[in-house]
Amino acid sequence: MNVVYLIRHSWTNENKIHLIQGRSDYKLCEDGITFAYEKAKEYKNKGLEFDYIYSSPLSRAKDTASIFKEVFNFDKDIIIDEGLIEREFGVAEKTIIDDHVYERIMNNEIEGMETNEELEERVYKTISNIVKKYDNKRILIVTHSHTIKGMLCALDPRIRMESYLRNVTISTLKYDNNKFEIIDYNKYADEGDKWKI
Repeated sequence: MNVVYLIRHSWTNENKIHLIQGRSDYKLCEDGITFAYEKAKEYKNKGLEFDYIYSSPLSRAKDTASIFKEVFNFDKDIIIDEGLIEREFGVAEKTIIDDHVYERIMNNEIEGMETNEELEERVYKTISNIVKKYDNKRILIVTHSHTIKGMLCALDPRIRMESYLRNVTISTLKYDNNKFEIIDYNKYADEGDKWKI
């Protein structure tokens, strides 16, 4: 059995103004760096352990992953996987999200955008390929909101892309007998410990 911990990156300045970042490369802001350190320390104090760290190639994910590596005194390199990159948002990228844009994203109406189905297929394939490399390991994956929700939606239709995913929360998956199971979703260290499996 493998365990996967999906973590959304910490804050950027663009998060604060509700800019659709997509595949544009933004770094963490100072508040985001501080927040990532705080949350990483909380998870460590609650007993989180992992054998590998994977990250999206974008700076906001890599920077968050690096903070976890430092806090946990983790001695292996962070593994970058292009398949963990954020969703392609097409012409909506770098625009401020509002109700109209949000509805069009949910309905796959944005020109050049990766559709919900394409997103789910890409992320499921990527994470499946990662877990199949290992046996009885715990894998921390630092990535993006829509990337994580794409995986969760692929596994459980009750989870919707509209669901809000907070920064630096853990969503926990179990992989056993070639099957994924969602153990917990969108939780901070002080909100339960179902991830201790």
